[in-house]
Amino acid sequence: MQYDIVVKSLSKSYQSKGIIKNALSNVTLNIPQGKIFCIMGSSGSGKSTLLKILGGIEKPTSGTVYINGTNMADYKQQDYDRYRQMTVGYVFQDFNLLEGLTLKENIILPLTLQKLNEVEIQRKYTDILRCVDIRYCENNYPEQSSGGEQQRAAICRAIIKTPKLILADEPCVGQFGIGYQAVGNFFGCNDFRTSIYVSRFFQC
Repeated sequence: MQYDIVVKSLSKSYQSKGIIKNALSNVTLNIPQGKIFCIMGSSGSGKSTLLKILGGIEKPTSGTVYINGTNMADYKQQDYDRYRQMTVGYVFQDFNLLEGLTLKENIILPLTLQKLNEVEIQRKYTDILRCVDIRYCENNYPEQSSGGEQQRAAICRAIIKTPKLILADEPCVGQFGIGYQAVGNFFGCNDFRTSIYVSRFFQC
């Protein structure tokens, strides 16, 4: 079996006021290529920390992460920047939408950063609307939008660039009315290879 991600003996600790907290301890796992992979655990168990390391947002204290056979420890800063921009689509737990941009502008922002032309951006945006209809509120700003609308926009922003890897931190937050099946449909409508999402709940 071919793996996109191989994690070996991964640990991450933080120090605050002289106290060391271990967020991850000796984690080893293989993420199969082209699969939807769910990691479950209670709050504070290190799920978000693991995603941030896989997404190139944080670095581990020890251990190794291989992405398509390449050790992330060998990445230079420009490699991390390129990895986050081109390879990974990240759904943040708190959505992380920019307040100065409309929902549509937030969704297409990754394509703008990739310097795609307006025709290609609009084509990709139209494709996203086949997965989730957000056109009715696309010109609203995040503060004018419901939690569910912001959540949909955050998911659309992650998948619009057709990344090879989707990382989603609690994408199925129940109070916003987006269930696990709907999230699976969002992820499944794009030609990415592997997706990982973390959840406190059992219905992965």
